Amino acid sequence: MRTIGRNKNPIDVTPKPIKEIDVNTGQVLFDDGSDTGVVGTKQDCRAYGYNFEDNKCFIQSGRQKFDAGNLVVGGHNNVTGQNNKVYSTKSNVNANNANTQGTNHEVTADFATIIGNGGSAIRYSEFVHAQTPHKQTVGIGNRARAQRSVLIYQGRTTDNTETEIFLGGIENERFIVDENKECVISFESRVLAKRLDGGNTAAMGKFQHATFRVTGGALDELGTSTKTNQNDGISGWTNDFVAVSDNPDYIKATVTGQTACIIDWTIIVYVNELRTTLR
Repeated sequence: MRTIGRNKNPIDVTPKPIKEIDVNTGQVLFDDGSDTGVVGTKQDCRAYGYNFEDNKCFIQSGRQKFDAGNLVVGGHNNVTGQNNKVYSTKSNVNANNANTQGTNHEVTADFATIIGNGGSAIRYSEFVHAQTPHKQTVGIGNRARAQRSVLIYQGRTTDNTETEIFLGGIENERFIVDENKECVISFESRVLAKRLDGGNTAAMGKFQHATFRVTGGALDELGTSTKTNQNDGISGWTNDFVAVSDNPDYIKATVTGQTACIIDWTIIVYVNELRTTLR
């Protein structure tokens, strides 16, 4: 909390966080914990370098760009696609419905969100937090060198056949890897499954850990282990992550259900990622 004054009851001058910016008018709403947000005060507005006019906050015209539904705030950004909200600087966005905050990001996946410094979002609907400062020791410094992300797989099985499921439930949206870097990728996965037919109550919740690496452009798996598996009424339900050689290589997510049973699956993956290169 930033304060002013030396009395026993200092005044909080910390600006409210931004909730949203209207892509048509440039008006800024601030987050006060409500669903709709508030217009904020002059102090809130000017803390971000914006204009406070008629008791409302607006982005300065020289710092905003509305094009194809894109909202671009900050300098030195390259943006293509539609309906992106780019609050970062020095970022390249070639996607649709993406969101960026921070600096020096690369986004090529639709519906991705990225925050921090020097990140890369290459997978559908990926949420990325990166921390790769510009000035680092030799061999560090490249984009996405250190980042974490969250991705969500969804799918359904109707029998006991091993079935691939996809990010967001969208066909062919997979966890692709950066073959241009030397990588270590750690998955922490929450596997959730629920039987739907006949009012059945069968369900499963599993926690898994899997580790992969990329060496010389080739992906392989170091191992997978199940930490916990809490379930009731299931028979043969399981899942797997597999390294697949393709262009580019990817980590395939599969699930196996039960004969004559309708089962919905969600796998939420928390990813820790190292991407490095020799210089």
